[in-house]
Amino acid sequence: MGDLKWLAMLLGMEDMSNIWCIYCLLRKLEWMRIGHEKSLLRTMEMLKKLANDPTLTGVARMGVKFEPLWDFLKIWPNFGIPHLHKCIGVFNDIMENFENVVEWKIIIKSPEKMKLYEEFKVIDDKIKQHQDDLTKWTTSTEGNRRKYLLEKKKDLDKKISEGKKVDKYLSQKEISKLQELEAKHIKLVKDRDTAKRRKETISNKLKKYSAGRKLDTKSVHNQLEDHAEIHKLSKGKLFGGSYQGPDARKVMENPRLFFDGFRKILLKKENRNDTVTDELINKLCDDTIKLLELWDTYFSLMNKEKPTDEDIKTKAPAVAEAAVRKHQEVLKNITPKVHLAEYHAVDQFQQLPPGMVRLLVEQWVEVNHQISKKKEAQHSHMPDHQKRANSIAKSQHKSRNPDIIQRINEVKNHKKRGPYKKKKKEQGTSDSVEEEGGTAAVSPSPQKTSRAEAGDNDYDLVASLVNRRKPNSQEPPHTSPNRQHARSKSRSNPPSTQS
Repeated sequence: MGDLKWLAMLLGMEDMSNIWCIYCLLRKLEWMRIGHEKSLLRTMEMLKKLANDPTLTGVARMGVKFEPLWDFLKIWPNFGIPHLHKCIGVFNDIMENFENVVEWKIIIKSPEKMKLYEEFKVIDDKIKQHQDDLTKWTTSTEGNRRKYLLEKKKDLDKKISEGKKVDKYLSQKEISKLQELEAKHIKLVKDRDTAKRRKETISNKLKKYSAGRKLDTKSVHNQLEDHAEIHKLSKGKLFGGSYQGPDARKVMENPRLFFDGFRKILLKKENRNDTVTDELINKLCDDTIKLLELWDTYFSLMNKEKPTDEDIKTKAPAVAEAAVRKHQEVLKNITPKVHLAEYHAVDQFQQLPPGMVRLLVEQWVEVNHQISKKKEAQHSHMPDHQKRANSIAKSQHKSRNPDIIQRINEVKNHKKRGPYKKKKKEQGTSDSVEEEGGTAAVSPSPQKTSRAEAGDNDYDLVASLVNRRKPNSQEPPHTSPNRQHARSKSRSNPPSTQS
């Protein structure tokens, strides 16, 4: 069990899980088509053959980069579907779509921000076009000629630097041609890199806009986040955050509780553009609610403890197809996890013993991911990778040591204050306050009392030492006679108010 990236690495398909399915031979362009046919399942023998064939390149390798690391297991059904990651991924995609529509189609924004957003939407296409132009030119006749002249010049320069004899250097015509081709190559590279820098600039500006909206407590973003927080959904994860399993299940079980509140906020005239209609907002909220309800039905069926034959043979494929079709209608996209949910998860649900799938939900894997991420963040200040790894390992070892765990619990239990007990007034004491109007009696804490008593004792000790040196003094030992005379005079003649 694990997430798709980890499973892809074990199968020799590192960094390919977003492009190729790790269970079958389909890639994203194929599974995006509605009603496509199922493909052949991958086998270890097939993966090894693809990895060791040097004649295969590009798409022909079907996402395989090297031999599988775990070749002692059959892929199906031993490599289980990551159901928890599937649920988290699907939910985050739905929330991201809702947030993007709210951000860029509903909320009022300045013309400058809208211009940046429109440019940001097409900047990736520009970068890809520049990269394609560079690749095409590099493999063209001019590109190959440049490569040949560069290698020839490099070899000749190396011989000259080593003191070897060179019969003939580049001719003036070859040098001019190389300079001309090098200028073309530099221009193509500069165009691509300029587009990349422009994308980074736009992204930073949009992030500043997003950060600035939190300063306005009455902004639409803060209103939506406050509504989410009322229903125990983490406020900081809305608009840019990433939700975990408990958040996903909470919203999927009752999406109307959240999105009906979002709808009321967005329908306010002051919270939206003049061109935004009620129909757009209602359709967005209704589609999102319906989609979450369909996925909730799907995941509830997958996690059913005792599914019936009808659930396994008939209901599971129908529920999966309904959820995926609605997902594609609303989001216009099918991610690898959605593809897994439609085909491979249903097949696994039908082939494994009834109720087995619910035992494969890998909450423990996700918990380990969160703990590891926290540890890495705590040690991120260490630049040396080896020292950082050793420090993380020591920290994890300490956290699992039973003696250390027992000692930590003993210290925590010793410092516990226990349940609150209302204090009653005791007769003859002036420290407690009688309850009036429902106010509980208040008494000074033992720590404050002990400190006060310690201070009195210290003062008495100093006073007794000074009085021992001046036994006939009527005033405190630290008061001079002149100050004593001034005090008596001020008491007998109070200051005039007219002055």
